[in-house]
Amino acid sequence: MTISGKSGNVNVKGNITATKFIGPLQGNADTASKINTRGTITAEAGTTKPLSGLSMQNAYNNGYPDAYGNVLNLKGSGASQLFLGWMGAVNTSSTSASRGRIFYRSMRDYTGDGTVWSSWGQIFTGVTLYDNSSGTTGTVTLSETAANFSYLEIYYFSDLNNDYGSVRIASPNGKKFRVSWNEMSKNSLNTDSYTFGTQFQVNGTSISVYNTAYGIINLGNATFYKENRTKIYKVIGYR
Repeated sequence: MTISGKSGNVNVKGNITATKFIGPLQGNADTASKINTRGTITAEAGTTKPLSGLSMQNAYNNGYPDAYGNVLNLKGSGASQLFLGWMGAVNTSSTSASRGRIFYRSMRDYTGDGTVWSSWGQIFTGVTLYDNSSGTTGTVTLSETAANFSYLEIYYFSDLNNDYGSVRIASPNGKKFRVSWNEMSKNSLNTDSYTFGTQFQVNGTSISVYNTAYGIINLGNATFYKENRTKIYKVIGYR
């Protein structure tokens, strides 16, 4: 086989045996149909950078924030990585899979010694686990276990005066939290005012009432009831 020609043009005489080319290809977003994975690459550490340009690799128990996922690399002067995780466990009885977590990190473009990767920072995404505009004073059943989330945002209101509020619970599974506030009439100091206090328990797919009290105060006289007047109407989980 003879190959001749100027730069950019090649004349071929003879037979060519096709072979697989492995390595980076030059192209752009208009000509490329996909980006092939580099494989299961151990997470770069220290001053090690990915390939220049846009590339990707697999996360599979090889040093990334979660065990499983895919990693997008963007390397110019500096470097950026986006980790897109997916859940390792599969719930075959569910019609939808649990969403994985997302992380980001970067490295500056300085070429001197000591330039290393930043730490991974999580990008939180929300999942609505319960949504009922009427609210409930009973047990709330979540669509997914609280153990899968970094924190829960719980929205509630008073069933007496429709005062609304919310509370955020970090690492929520197995934790208790308290909702309490006071209400009083805006028209007269001689009408009833109310005090509320409810303690809830988060456990797996449920948020239940653990302890509660509700009081009516009128001209210094108070009457208390062991009754929950706090309605939870929405729960959003973040991971």
